[in-house]
Amino acid sequence: MHCEICGREISWGYLVEIEGARLVACAECAERGVIIRKVREHSETRKRVPRQEGEEKEVVLVDDYGRRIREGRERLGMSIEDLAKRLRVREGYLHKIEEGELTPTDGLARKLEKLLGIQLFEEISEDEVELPLDEEGATITLGDVVKLSWRRKE
Repeated sequence: MHCEICGREISWGYLVEIEGARLVACAECAERGVIIRKVREHSETRKRVPRQEGEEKEVVLVDDYGRRIREGRERLGMSIEDLAKRLRVREGYLHKIEEGELTPTDGLARKLEKLLGIQLFEEISEDEVELPLDEEGATITLGDVVKLSWRRKE
């Protein structure tokens, strides 16, 4: 796992909130934000699902999950209140998920898929993942982007 701010390799880190963004950071970078909790792995929207052949595939929550949830609910003629009661979650929480302001947990997303008959996860392959690289071929971190923008202002 790497610090999402400086790029340093870390075995554990902190989930921190900086300017409204939640990131996994090393102890040094975590001081720049509000520490939410200590983490060992960063996998809020990704998880490994075993394949039949014994291999694993990686799935990720779709970007338009809020729209899919709202359309699925409306297709079944359910109000947000009805859906919240069936799932045993607060109506406001579900509304924020539909608006894309909050990300559902994997468990809640699976329940929504089953109840509404929708698909909220998609398989990704390593071929599809393209990370931005710097001149030396290393992955660009958030810290690199900030440094670049500071240089432009000078």
